Amino acid sequence: MVTEMWLSCKTPKNRCSGVRLKYTFSRSSISVSRGIEISYSVSFPISNQKYIKYLYNKISKPYHTFVQNILPLEKNQFSIFESELRVRPDDIDMFNHVHNSKYLDYVLAARYEQMEKFYGMPWEHFTKQGLGWVVSHVDINFKRPLLMNDLMLIRTGILNMNDKGCSVQFEIINKKTGKVASDGIFDYVLIDLNTSRGTKVTEEMIKAYSI
Repeated sequence: MVTEMWLSCKTPKNRCSGVRLKYTFSRSSISVSRGIEISYSVSFPISNQKYIKYLYNKISKPYHTFVQNILPLEKNQFSIFESELRVRPDDIDMFNHVHNSKYLDYVLAARYEQMEKFYGMPWEHFTKQGLGWVVSHVDINFKRPLLMNDLMLIRTGILNMNDKGCSVQFEIINKKTGKVASDGIFDYVLIDLNTSRGTKVTEEMIKAYSI
């Protein structure tokens, strides 16, 4: 089965803004073209998770491409957890919908709850050791507005985790419509709170979160 997707981006590689690249996905390869001219292509055995990792690491990060509508949350060896939140009056902006900065707060609030509820290793477990998780990079897509009093489902799951940090995928679903309001990927690094420098994620931590 082959799936096609158009992606609007701005990249130094193409030396212009508003470039529309066409991504063609198949079981064995990814091809990227601009119009009928092939500007970038790669072929290798891939899974859904590698679609995301490839686009995110090879295109989004180095070329500041904003990935939109790639895939639903990837099913991998890490579990996907859900939290519910409701839109509050102070979340609403001058256009009478949720301000875009609030979506980040929703994901962070959900992860805070899930760290304790599902992983059994809450935020306080790290701070007591002088450690903390900080966001180093975010890719977020705003797809549909959330309105006052909307009930939302925040689904998150780890994409990958190693001794340097982890990447967390997320989607925010409007429970009334069942449609995705926002999705994306957070990159986290673990820091020493005394030095504000990155520190190693231990095997104990990785094991606790590998469920």
